Amino acid sequence: MSMTGFDIGGPHARTIYVHSNPFSLITNLGTDPDRAKDAIVGVVLTMGQCIQETLVDDGRTDPRLFIQFEEHDHAAAALELLKETAFEDGLEPVARYATEDD
Repeated sequence: MSMTGFDIGGPHARTIYVHSNPFSLITNLGTDPDRAKDAIVGVVLTMGQCIQETLVDDGRTDPRLFIQFEEHDHAAAALELLKETAFEDGLEPVARYATEDD
């Protein structure tokens, strides 16, 4: 289930999957994948509830970030924080929540 913007994808969603549209996070933030990752993860880690994060960089065109939380409420709160903070500069990421059944 993919969508533009940020929406809850299910009552048990605990994982946020984020990637950007053609103007990728790495394009917008420079050429350093770690910088792109930090821009997202840094916001979420301040909540102290992120238990796993991984960035997969496919030729610096479609960076993907998976952030897993222990509770659905934590994931939902983190995504609200991301919406307010990480993507204020005109980026249009696509977010997908993976439910426990995914």
